[in-house]
Amino acid sequence: MNRFSAIICLIIGFSTLLRCSEPLERQHVPVFAGISIDSTAACPMATLTENRSIQVEAKLDGWSVEIPMLIRTDDLSNSFVYYEGHTLDTLIHLLQEQNIPYFLNFFLQNPFSYKPEEISTDKYLTDVSGLLLRASDYPPEVIGFMGSFLDQNLMGDKLQVLVAELRKALPLFSGQIVYAGVPEVLERAEFDWNTPDAIGVVYLPPEPDEIKPHFREINQHLSTLLQRHQKPVYILQSNLVGDEKLIVFKNQLRFWNDAVDLQGIVLNSLYCHISLSDSTSPFSLKGDQAFGTYLKTYLSK
Repeated sequence: MNRFSAIICLIIGFSTLLRCSEPLERQHVPVFAGISIDSTAACPMATLTENRSIQVEAKLDGWSVEIPMLIRTDDLSNSFVYYEGHTLDTLIHLLQEQNIPYFLNFFLQNPFSYKPEEISTDKYLTDVSGLLLRASDYPPEVIGFMGSFLDQNLMGDKLQVLVAELRKALPLFSGQIVYAGVPEVLERAEFDWNTPDAIGVVYLPPEPDEIKPHFREINQHLSTLLQRHQKPVYILQSNLVGDEKLIVFKNQLRFWNDAVDLQGIVLNSLYCHISLSDSTSPFSLKGDQAFGTYLKTYLSK
């Protein structure tokens, strides 16, 4: 076994290379590694390089790069500085070297529950524009918007205006615009189904004894909405956690109407300073032998 094969075995946590004999759920759905970049944590070059090697060797279909943004009213300290180097520059360069596809998702969070009138949204949209310009030479396959970006009481029509300008500002971008949220957000009457090309689902961890009914209800209802609006769907946050990762992963792929176009699922988005082989996070996939065996078989499709 070579070095990279050993690393793959480590991250996905199986001790044997036995084939999984059970049927695979919803075969041929692309699987992406997730990484989260914020403005405060350093992302070591060695870790980024290792993660890329693991992703290639494990035959994952690409990366989902998530940019969390925190709404603050006191200062602009969490803004990106465009004339300085940024982790995104390095990561895109690494992906471009091997022609690896990636998503770029922007997640605006309001943990302090500021009211819309207290928030200046322009700076967050400016941050998005600046970060997208860094990706102009090697653009993503998906540009996603999550969290408070989808709050029309906060944003009004500003996000729609930005989306309309994206393809003009990024002439090499030919991918999809995705709006992603938890099921409750997607089910709201005011949710904008017209602007995005596709919809993204953010799953929250279910109660251990309610996994199957939880995802049956969600996926069947979302199937109806997706068919009504003729939109494909991505699972942009799988949130696999605890000892039931395999059954949760499988049930996330179940219960969709056959006519629904499920275009990808993103494995947990660890912070970029953490290696994919990390074992300290409860969201780490290392050490779950059943999940590792299943995932290896699924990726060998």
